[in-house]
Amino acid sequence: MEPAFNIVFFGETLPGYDRVAARRQLQALLKCSSATIDGVFSGQRVGLRKGLSAIEAERYQLRMKGIGLQVVIDPPLPPDPLDMHITTVSFDDPAESSPVATEDLVLCPACGARQPRRTLCQACGVNMPGFLAAERAKAEQAHGTAAQAPLRAWAAEGSSVEFSGRQDVNLLGVDFDGRCGRGLFAQTHLVAATLLMLAAMPAISRHGTLPLLVALGLASFLLLRVTVKRCHDLGWRGWMGAAQLVPLAGLYVSFKLWLWPGQDGENRWGALRPSRVSRRAFALTAVAFLVALPLAAPVARQHARSALDGAASGDAEADFRARYDARRDRIVMYSLSACEFCAEKRQTFERLGVHFAEFVLDTDEAAAGRLDKAMRRAGLPLDATGTPIIEVNGTLLPNNPDLATMRHYLMRRRG
Repeated sequence: MEPAFNIVFFGETLPGYDRVAARRQLQALLKCSSATIDGVFSGQRVGLRKGLSAIEAERYQLRMKGIGLQVVIDPPLPPDPLDMHITTVSFDDPAESSPVATEDLVLCPACGARQPRRTLCQACGVNMPGFLAAERAKAEQAHGTAAQAPLRAWAAEGSSVEFSGRQDVNLLGVDFDGRCGRGLFAQTHLVAATLLMLAAMPAISRHGTLPLLVALGLASFLLLRVTVKRCHDLGWRGWMGAAQLVPLAGLYVSFKLWLWPGQDGENRWGALRPSRVSRRAFALTAVAFLVALPLAAPVARQHARSALDGAASGDAEADFRARYDARRDRIVMYSLSACEFCAEKRQTFERLGVHFAEFVLDTDEAAAGRLDKAMRRAGLPLDATGTPIIEVNGTLLPNNPDLATMRHYLMRRRG
């Protein structure tokens, strides 16, 4: 059975290397948190990986030396077969303590035969230096992809360090470098939508627009940042996100941003570093969105109804104003002093410039008697009529008639 080797680190850096820079590079490769990297550089024995073959252990050691870290292979690797010297010593006199003859022997890397140092093996005839170089080239080619990719395999089974990692890309931040995946992209849009819904409620209710303006600025920044990072993940420049505003082309760009997987491995913006808490945060954000939606829906519905009523009211006012003629039309309003509808109708008439006469029934007994007679003539019930009662050119219109109703009783303009 081939022996297994472990990678051990004691927090040491090689001479001439910046310890802070080496620490930063190792944290980027391992995708681990600051707390974890503090433990790795504590100076105590930390097992980074175990159960490696000799070739894998040597490759990891060289990789770490490249960023300035001194790691130890445990147990130590055996010496190179071509550098293994087996010395045979012979003595002329057993009492003598100095050797008189020595011979250096090597082991063939192909068949393991012991022989004097030479190029071709005496047993199998293989070119020993060439054979060893070819084997090393095969090993490097087999592990070339892993050598270029981040060493995430160090967190595999058998590692004595728990690399929680995956915190390098977060929802909040001010940087526009690096990449993000589809999960964080969708999560950010959910957060932005939730913020805008919650902030829009006081604005719709006319309690102030400041929360909405703050939420709008924060949501715009978050969406801009995550769109730039998502473009990087696809291999695009950040400004490609603005193409979503272009007809037709925007559909393609949006489809890629939302559904298309990012580039494998590293690209010019680095490696993809998913957030460790993205799933949990995504679930919490979705719950917040679902809670905020029923809260904001009634407010938005009421606002929409008010807007529609206002638009309809605006059309009715325009039609009424177009037909009304103060020289020919006579309008009288019978009201009560504590009637809110009467006050609203009075304000409407004043806003439209309508000339009208008003009689307050609870303070003017003569006006009340005159209204009773007019209602009897018109066949209107006296005890089931609400105010204000509007008389348009001699026709009584009870129960606070709207402008559209009163318009029908205005005199038509001639010519």
